[in-house]
Amino acid sequence: MSFLLPQFEGAVQGYLKAVGIDAGVTHLQVQAAVRRNLEGSIPIYFATWGSQSINDVSAILPHLFSGQPEGFAAGDDTRDAELKKLVDAAGSSADADTRRKFYSAAVKLATEQMYVLPIMTSVQTYLARRELNFRPYPDELPRFYLSTWK
Repeated sequence: MSFLLPQFEGAVQGYLKAVGIDAGVTHLQVQAAVRRNLEGSIPIYFATWGSQSINDVSAILPHLFSGQPEGFAAGDDTRDAELKKLVDAAGSSADADTRRKFYSAAVKLATEQMYVLPIMTSVQTYLARRELNFRPYPDELPRFYLSTWK
């Protein structure tokens, strides 16, 4: 299943073929793709999701590993209680070291189990002229409405 551009689908299909897996691609409407994924009737669910801001684990891990069968887009296919516990522990703390400890353990477990395969990230680039007073913010959201001309 895919919501990605054809070149990403083709790349994944090619990598799978290189290791002896002949995979086909089926495009479905979102609702049908999510339903089939939750039913377990498809072997691979190929989709995108993003927080549209900082590339931070706190934006994606609770979405993917909530322990719930249905979520924003796909639900938690793993239902891994240990992974959910780590994600919940990280998300319930404001202490940076505690968050780092639990999120690191969660990423390690998800990687070892191959629950997800991150393929790419999307970067937005903005250009500005020297005559523009533009201040970037740590959350990477441009606040053009606060900009002024010099």
